[in-house]
Amino acid sequence: MEVRTNLNLVCATEHRGSGCASVNDPATGVTHALPRNMAAETKSHARPLREYSAMFVLGIVDTEVYKVLRILTDADRRHVQLFEVLTLDNRGLTPWRAVEGISGHVETNTTASNVVIRGVVHLVAVESGGVENDCIARFNLKTEEWMPSLRGPITSHPDLNDIGIHSVLEKYSLAEVNGSLVVARFTFQQYTVKFEDFFLDLWYLGDSENCQWERKYRIDLDMGIPGWFCCFAYLSSALQDGRFLLRLCNVEEDLEELNFEQILVGYNPETATLDSKSLDVTVVGHNGVYTGSLLSVRNC
Repeated sequence: MEVRTNLNLVCATEHRGSGCASVNDPATGVTHALPRNMAAETKSHARPLREYSAMFVLGIVDTEVYKVLRILTDADRRHVQLFEVLTLDNRGLTPWRAVEGISGHVETNTTASNVVIRGVVHLVAVESGGVENDCIARFNLKTEEWMPSLRGPITSHPDLNDIGIHSVLEKYSLAEVNGSLVVARFTFQQYTVKFEDFFLDLWYLGDSENCQWERKYRIDLDMGIPGWFCCFAYLSSALQDGRFLLRLCNVEEDLEELNFEQILVGYNPETATLDSKSLDVTVVGHNGVYTGSLLSVRNC
């Protein structure tokens, strides 16, 4: 299950292959099951819905007016993506509406690859081969139109590409911290004569027009997993006490199977330390932080 939160509502997806999702109000208990069909404009030229994996992004555009962006990715041709949007207000749900796509496509393998800030969906753009190209696509939920893309921190700082190591693995995630867009760049460096390095750089967008980024934090990660493995780290959210909530994904490969584990850890920027004991959570799927109020007229 995937969980997305935005103020008072939570969007939950059963699993990406089913295309089944609902928007829930934890305070009132009201649940809205999202339509399981395609927009009329999409259906006329697309394959059946079951042939696509679906990602849902929930955002607020006005007082008590929410919109959901649905990204449909062709299961066989992953470079083919369709985009639809619907509105949820006090009158209920509207049908899905098709929106124009973009050149290239966006990352949909994890909910950490997109974030909504002030009604604009930010998404990690990828090239046809699935490689992140340091570009952030933007979709305005209110106007239902695409905005000019943002250059990421690596393009803005070309010197970061010259790291002179044996091999490197990088992964982007997006988050909102105090109203600012933050790119979390996970890097795994493997040296020819040295052990591996794992770290997570947090880049804050200061000026969107000029694509000016500032790296405020570098978080050193000690995964401590021997053998062949692939590790990722995502910035999940910022907590009210100033800590960052990180999701660490570890994959250990042996001859018979892949052992997959996800854990939540807190990072204290003041002490530059990771703390997993206070959370003590093993994540099975995905997590979200609810920032709304659980008080309602019904409960008072």
